[in-house]
Amino acid sequence: MLREQAQQFEATQRYQEAIALYREILRREPEQDDVRAALARLLSWQGSYAEAVDLYRDIIQRHPVDLDMRTALARVLSWKKQMTEARLLYDAVLREDPRHAEALQGFADVLLMGSSSSRNHLARKR
Repeated sequence: MLREQAQQFEATQRYQEAIALYREILRREPEQDDVRAALARLLSWQGSYAEAVDLYRDIIQRHPVDLDMRTALARVLSWKKQMTEARLLYDAVLREDPRHAEALQGFADVLLMGSSSSRNHLARKR
């Protein structure tokens, strides 16, 4: 019941209410990694990157071969401007699945952002 309500809140963009329900579900059933992933996703959308990273890392500890969770973690790390770690995660995912669409896009984004940063740094030095 709570899960369906949280999903409904998420679907209607009532994110704070969905976050509160996902937290309650995890309090009652801490082993629910699908709920943990949903919570991490919403927290990352709300800018709570550090907590989202912690949740994704927790999931990955238990499911180290989950490429989607590793990709989600890399995405949030890139939003936190931790480009080196994000790039390494994307690279590792792509070594296992060279066609992983989200990892390909994320890897390209990280490379592009890194390229922009390098150009901006050089421009400031001139």
